[in-house]
Amino acid sequence: MKPFHSIYLGCETGLIKGVDVEHRTWSNVTSVEQADRQNEILRMCWNDEDQNELCFGRRSQTVSIFDTHTNVVVSTLELAAGNGAFKGLCKVNSDYITCTECGCLRLWSSSGTQKLEISAGENVYCMRNNPQQRHLVATGGKENRLKVWNLERPETPIFTAKNVRHDWLNLRQPEWVTDVAFLPDSQQVITSTNDHQVRVYDPSSDCRRPVVTVVFDECPITSMCLRPSEPHHVFVGNAHGNMALIDLRGKGKVVQQYKGAEGGIRSVDCHPMQNMVASCGLDRYLRLYDIDSRKLIHKFYVKSRVNAMLFSSKQRPTNEANVSEEVLMEEEDMINAENEPEEATGEDEALWSKMVPVEKAESTKHAGTKRRGEAKSCTPAASDKKRCTSDKMGKKKMKKIGKMAAATE
Repeated sequence: MKPFHSIYLGCETGLIKGVDVEHRTWSNVTSVEQADRQNEILRMCWNDEDQNELCFGRRSQTVSIFDTHTNVVVSTLELAAGNGAFKGLCKVNSDYITCTECGCLRLWSSSGTQKLEISAGENVYCMRNNPQQRHLVATGGKENRLKVWNLERPETPIFTAKNVRHDWLNLRQPEWVTDVAFLPDSQQVITSTNDHQVRVYDPSSDCRRPVVTVVFDECPITSMCLRPSEPHHVFVGNAHGNMALIDLRGKGKVVQQYKGAEGGIRSVDCHPMQNMVASCGLDRYLRLYDIDSRKLIHKFYVKSRVNAMLFSSKQRPTNEANVSEEVLMEEEDMINAENEPEEATGEDEALWSKMVPVEKAESTKHAGTKRRGEAKSCTPAASDKKRCTSDKMGKKKMKKIGKMAAATE
């Protein structure tokens, strides 16, 4: 029976790993023989709305389509788009959008034919599209400020952010966008920065600077995702291994923090329906937390550094769930049967009746000898010893005082 995976991980070794959260197991869904650093998986997305196919971009600038039912790579597209690794990958209808580090943003057909090219600037670190308005794409990077592009009018960006004001020493603050996301049901855009800040921009207003800025920890924020049930809540993970939930309403504040990671976090994702958030990264662990209680639910050691992660919103099949429950019940029955004491037979009862009780055996063995308890009872108590020593000290002091008085006379 094919295992059911609720989380898919893309690793540095080029392998895809599937995690079954319910049964607390994981496995390599691709062959270990295909492991190669040149095939490192950098970005992942779903290829269809039913989540039957997985799309992932490799360091070699190839995009592979993976069938989650057969665990086989169906097709591979050579989408060479300039120098550098993939910094963004998304599927829009039947087309693919890719963006590399050099800022080459391209729109491809399903057959691998280029349809559009946009220059987003150098040192791009992130690219994402708006899930509600697929033709809108946001980019940003190192000294590459936030830009929002309309693929239907790609000549110029429809919004370009403005750098924040100088600090209290009147020094220019560096621009370094590490991740970006679109706020649902609005035109606002959220960015995370290398200066451990989360910023909210509103393209509908006249202000090009951030309208909300929240500072978290002291390390660069490396990944970010939105909470599906609360559109104004965002999860962020930084290079120190800390993760937090930030409320962007009002002036913004850090609501909760989730600790436990021992390395930099590279991907944070939230379950689309359940109250669960996950993080993974350099420490080779996948950690799942309960959002409200901040409790660590599960922890999986997957043996590889993880770059990308995707939650599956599909439910486990009913027939497979019933079989798994029966298997778990059989295992519990076996454990209970092993822990139950065995019934004694007639031969065992006869053997036990001939044996001498332990108390009688000790009394006969140590007859005529002193017991340890009696020997201890003869020793003086600690308080008596203190009294004796204090009386001796008092007598010595009295003798010394008498000698001094006689000498003075």
